[in-house]
Amino acid sequence: IIRVLGHVVIITLWTEIVRILFQRVDAHQLAPVVLAAHNGRGYFYRVLMNALNNIGQADRFSSVVTTFIDTLPLCRDKLPERESHRMEALLTDLLGIPFTHDALKDARALDRLLTAIDVQPEDLGKHAFAPSAAN
Repeated sequence: IIRVLGHVVIITLWTEIVRILFQRVDAHQLAPVVLAAHNGRGYFYRVLMNALNNIGQADRFSSVVTTFIDTLPLCRDKLPERESHRMEALLTDLLGIPFTHDALKDARALDRLLTAIDVQPEDLGKHAFAPSAAN
């Protein structure tokens, strides 16, 4: 969707998400946030941080979202015997569920996947980095 809709929609979407995050943090309803995405470092996080830089919100966003985690190298570490570590293949082969390209469903599927392959906090830490390192 992001590639099809283009830069303006990314900025509009993330401006709204950032606004909601800031409201919750300002109301003390949300602790610092960690975002996890499959191949996040390779694509998603760069696009997100570039869009946030363009609207002048990268620093404020980074004060709320303190850590990014890329689950692709994490899955490579946990499942070295697999030939493919693409999200679609992992979900289908290990959980028998489709990759839908629906953000909420895929986020839930990623959570199920990480549980299924027994990801521990120390595994996450190996693949964590600051948002400022995404560019």
